[in-house]
Amino acid sequence: VQPQSVDWKAPPVISNWKGRKGYVIPLSQMSGCQQSEDYPVSASDFGLVIGKGGESIRGIKKKSGAKITGDHGRLVFVINGSKSQIERAKRLIQERLQRHRIQLE
Repeated sequence: VQPQSVDWKAPPVISNWKGRKGYVIPLSQMSGCQQSEDYPVSASDFGLVIGKGGESIRGIKKKSGAKITGDHGRLVFVINGSKSQIERAKRLIQERLQRHRIQLE
């Protein structure tokens, strides 16, 4: 019996790189693909982006796939991830702020 020859290609989110704990690291999270960008906001918008109990920022992180940390002293959110994750996170933050401004009118 001859083994079957199958052309198999790995999807782009899989890699053979393993982290310190032995988990496979997706290509989008490998250091060569990572970028960082600051997103400045006003003092009043800072709390709005975080949301009650951090609910809003957790949703933005989950939807964008980006890692986001808030620096309250500089009034900036530091967004880490691939270029597309960063762009999506920025868009979600802008949408959150626009929805709030519309509600105030």
